[in-house]
Amino acid sequence: MSYNELIVAGLGGQGALIIGRFLAEAASSVHKYSSFFPNYGPTMRGGECECTVIFSDKEVPAPTVMNPFAVILMGVRAGANAVEEFVPRVRTGGVIIVDSSAPIKIDREDIDVYRIEANQIAKEIGNSQVANFVFLGAYLGATGAVALDTVEKLMEEKMGSGKKKKYLDLNKTALRQGAKATRG
Repeated sequence: MSYNELIVAGLGGQGALIIGRFLAEAASSVHKYSSFFPNYGPTMRGGECECTVIFSDKEVPAPTVMNPFAVILMGVRAGANAVEEFVPRVRTGGVIIVDSSAPIKIDREDIDVYRIEANQIAKEIGNSQVANFVFLGAYLGATGAVALDTVEKLMEEKMGSGKKKKYLDLNKTALRQGAKATRG
């Protein structure tokens, strides 16, 4: 696919915006155009947040999209607005990635739904805070939109030194485990 659109929806502190920014940056190294558009809810901590990432070899006409190809639902709670808001908007043939522990029902046969154990995988890796990179890996595994190696290279550039270095291997492992979860 030469034109990629993804919405990542989560709750403040889950790292939804971090993986959106990472993806946009990694995509810009292989695509001519890349856009990252964050959106925060009014709540200071733990409130709803989302970002739209679009990357393509043709010009991106707007930083947001009404009917994305893919959605990652990180912060789904029973009755959460994210399900009602985002699930109907995914284009036919698109992808939704959600944690398998989320108590939601997605009744659409025209899209691929990946229920992954992102939070469980992150705990098994050794840090529940890397669930966001499990989700990113799952998206990359399901869509092939950007090569895993491209994102890992960016991780090395961003986390390869200083205080963040101790998280590099953990985040790479999370990314790979997420990709594995959607590749089967």
